[in-house]
Amino acid sequence: MGNPSVFSATRGCCAPVPYFIFKLLLFTTLGFQIINRSSSYVTTSHILSVGDKCDIVNSETSYSNGNREMDIINGTIFGLDPPICDPSMPLECSSSGRCQCRRGFTISRNGTECLEIARNGLDSLCVESIQCWKGLLGRLSECRRDSGRCRCYESETLPIVFHQGRCYYGESLGDFCQIDGLCEATTPNAECRTTCQCKEGFIPSWDKSKCLKIAVDGLNSSCEENGQCERSSLGTLSECYHNQCQCYQIPMVPTVFYAERCYFGAALGDVCQVSPQCTAKTEYSTCGRNGKCGCIDGYVPNGNQSLCLQIPSADGSSSSPGSSDCVEDIQCTKALGHFARCNMLKRRCECFVPHETHGSGRRENETTTFPSSTTTEFRDHYHDESVTSMVIIGSKCHSAKQLGQSCKFNKQCSATTGNSVCYNGLCECREESHVPSMDGRKCLEIASGMDQYCDEDGQCTRSLGQLSRCNAETKKCECSNILPVVYYDKKCYFHRQLGSPCVSDAECKAGGNSFAECFHGRCRCTNGTEPFTDHSCLHSSSRSSSLVLRNLLPINLGIASLIAVSCKQIFQ
Repeated sequence: MGNPSVFSATRGCCAPVPYFIFKLLLFTTLGFQIINRSSSYVTTSHILSVGDKCDIVNSETSYSNGNREMDIINGTIFGLDPPICDPSMPLECSSSGRCQCRRGFTISRNGTECLEIARNGLDSLCVESIQCWKGLLGRLSECRRDSGRCRCYESETLPIVFHQGRCYYGESLGDFCQIDGLCEATTPNAECRTTCQCKEGFIPSWDKSKCLKIAVDGLNSSCEENGQCERSSLGTLSECYHNQCQCYQIPMVPTVFYAERCYFGAALGDVCQVSPQCTAKTEYSTCGRNGKCGCIDGYVPNGNQSLCLQIPSADGSSSSPGSSDCVEDIQCTKALGHFARCNMLKRRCECFVPHETHGSGRRENETTTFPSSTTTEFRDHYHDESVTSMVIIGSKCHSAKQLGQSCKFNKQCSATTGNSVCYNGLCECREESHVPSMDGRKCLEIASGMDQYCDEDGQCTRSLGQLSRCNAETKKCECSNILPVVYYDKKCYFHRQLGSPCVSDAECKAGGNSFAECFHGRCRCTNGTEPFTDHSCLHSSSRSSSLVLRNLLPINLGIASLIAVSCKQIFQ
């Protein structure tokens, strides 16, 4: 019913004590002892702080954090005396025998408490920056006092960015890079290509602080800097004006927008790419195949290359109603050639005789400077006194030509000499109808035959032969009376007797001897005929009767003479 040993010991030294009193005393003594031991455990002198040395005791049953606290073995309490790491911070004794914050906590700046490490990264709740550092964010993070949350540190000199759960020094445009995301984290729309560069379709701002989008919509696209416009289809002659892409507006240097691009205006003779460059500065101009501005067809540059003047038509009229034909000589030389000029009073083009000065507005002692484009013909004819007039041929001025002069066109000849043509490079009268006059200044019509009107022998000889002439008194064609010439078959021939030298049958037949012919250069009677006289041939069957007539001819002539004498006496 009780503890015999306890009871015996007590009985042996003392007077007998009731059992319940003994039991009460025993528990009271143990209780005070336990209370004293417990009070010793929780007193300040037995609580260790961060960094204090501590002991680690392995036991079957341990209190709280595994430090050497209190152990109960077989009802006996042990280990209440050694100090422990403060569990309220919470601390633990490390393997090195020092008190430290438990895992997941870090010591505060003043070392008075253990703060929970920010496990959730950016925007985690915090008290001190070390909570952020110890977390995923790294040393470039801080605890913002205003919000009590972890953020990446803000620097005025170096950009610090958040990337993949951690704070890094940012990598600006142009910096060498290894982590691709740091470029874009620092500068939106940037990427790592050995160095940080703007992505395709973007360009760096002038201070390289950001990537600006290239103005893909061309003219009037929104913009911040000129580069956005210059790198677009508009080209380098564009600018950002009032936050819109526009072509440059430079005084005295016009620009033009064409085919989604800006171009400088180009003057006549300047290099060009498109025709609107030319028209921006000069009306009626275009960009030629040689890559330079020139006047369009039908127009010509004026003397100082500032205007394109219309070329008048060859007939002296302008193709633009109401406009003057010319204001400068160049218009006329383009229309009519080098022998043309502009009559400033009439505003009309005219051809001129180069060597003449009177009435032309040129001084006699004026020096003529030939343009490089003038032809050899122009230079040769400028002082050619034989050139007396000019004529428009095929929209050009050409010198009129006299008979026998070189020519290219019929009109050069006919302009000075009617009924003349250019034949084999020389002016000649029309061969089929006219002959040149004796002085070579006119073409005279060929007389159609005997007794036709004429002025000179040449008109007769072309139709009647070289043995004809023009009678100076009658102005009619006739055969020459100087030689024995007769008219036969619409021509004049030498009268050739039988046996005389001849060239053609007509010479032998002249005078009515129709049965004669020229045979081997001599006149003879044709086959079947015989000579009757020196001038005629008869058929052989008619020869006997012809002989009778020939014998009677002297008798008849004698009788005729007697009759004539008798009549003369009677009338006397």
